[in-house]
Amino acid sequence: TVNVVLPESAKTLIGMNADGGNGTYRTLYLLHGLSDDHSIWERRTSVERYAADYGVDPTGEKDSAPGIQAALDAARDLKGGTVYLPEGKYAIRTPITVHPAVTLRGEWLSPEKKENDLTKGTALLIYVGKNDPDGQAAFSMKPCSGLKCLTFVYPEQSLDAPVPYSPAVRQNGCDSMTLEDKVVIERK
Repeated sequence: TVNVVLPESAKTLIGMNADGGNGTYRTLYLLHGLSDDHSIWERRTSVERYAADYGVDPTGEKDSAPGIQAALDAARDLKGGTVYLPEGKYAIRTPITVHPAVTLRGEWLSPEKKENDLTKGTALLIYVGKNDPDGQAAFSMKPCSGLKCLTFVYPEQSLDAPVPYSPAVRQNGCDSMTLEDKVVIERK
């Protein structure tokens, strides 16, 4: 048998109100499964509401790690999904765990297209692990987890006087995770 996931009608989309017409938008839910059990693929999770709903700060002024972690936890509670961070600068001052079947995805801009501002797109400003090379990673990855379309920036790092950091990403007890379109920048 084949299971087909069809779009559902929705009265609004993130950042948009229904404005006439037939009064609905077609919404396709993005899914991420963990097993061969097809029912996991049929479970729906709303993707783009997480970042705004959990108090992340796209200016980089305050620690966004607690809000990102809360969104990742909510996706885990739904048995998987994708947490979306729109373009912005997000300070990461405390470690984050990416759960099984959960992906953290940002807005990718290739470094060549960033017009001398390497923090365009979704930039994670890493403060975790400074002067602690054996410490906890900024992101701990569980089985079947992923990071996509993110730029890691170390704003306190200097090429003139480099300091050690713990790893940006550490794979924990698993042999499968996804890292896609990720750039690490050692200084501003």
